[in-house]
Amino acid sequence: ANWDGSIMPEEANMPRYVVKKTTNATLGFAAAMAQASRIVAKYRKQLPGLADSCLAASKLAYAWAEKNPQVAYVQNELSDPPVVTGAYDDFKFDDEFFWASIELFITTGKISYFDKSQLGRMLEKGFSYPGWQSVEELGLYSLAKNAARF
Repeated sequence: ANWDGSIMPEEANMPRYVVKKTTNATLGFAAAMAQASRIVAKYRKQLPGLADSCLAASKLAYAWAEKNPQVAYVQNELSDPPVVTGAYDDFKFDDEFFWASIELFITTGKISYFDKSQLGRMLEKGFSYPGWQSVEELGLYSLAKNAARF
């Protein structure tokens, strides 16, 4: 419920809480699972079914986000226990939709995901460096890295 601070993961031993399912977190999960599917697909013999499971999870998460496009996290210090880990203050999700759409496009090759990315609109908006409230650049990195596939 409290931020552990800048420590190594093995030193973080406080109880963890899942406090809310949000659109942006779900899209981040969708993007990461689409990437994971591509990575582990190279090891189908050693990890049978894992690539398919990652892709299925990505698609389900993306579909949930499409049905719930504006579920934001607002930190609630009145919860039990009080959650005071730091608010994200991210209430725009177009960057997460872009990233997840691009990762699913790269992984599946389905143009429908590319169309949903609204790449043209994102290019007009401009890009900078990725951060908590701006993840669209991660989609651009993946497009650049995988350009030869298309």
